[in-house]
Amino acid sequence: MRTIPYVLQFNKRDLPTAAPVDEMYRLLNFKSEPTFEAVATQGMGVFETLKAVAKQVLYELRRR
Repeated sequence: MRTIPYVLQFNKRDLPTAAPVDEMYRLLNFKSEPTFEAVATQGMGVFETLKAVAKQVLYELRRR
């Protein structure tokens, strides 16, 4: 995970049982990864997450 470009997407934010974002961030964010909230069934946060992943992959490809 140290060398693989990735982002965190906290999905299902519309559910009443969704864990608090700050708690999930604290537990899951190890290297200041880009983090996005999402409700995939509504399209919220999906494109933003994809765009961030694509940007990181292109950056890594340019570095090599």
